[in-house]
Amino acid sequence: MAGRSKPLSTLTFSLVLAVPLSAIGASTAHTGGLVVAWLGIVAVNAVHAARNWPWFSRRPGRADSDWEA
Repeated sequence: MAGRSKPLSTLTFSLVLAVPLSAIGASTAHTGGLVVAWLGIVAVNAVHAARNWPWFSRRPGRADSDWEA
């Protein structure tokens, strides 16, 4: 069950950070800052979710680097 809580904790952490990031973006750059802040939040969550997509993962049987045999 521990594997199921990780995406939920990432989402919760992202939403908790969204509040101050939105406030800072909106107060310094108005609507443009708010849009940029939320685009960054969406991008981070999309990359985190994409780690489970089959075409995003490494090919099986391939070494991580040239140094590994």
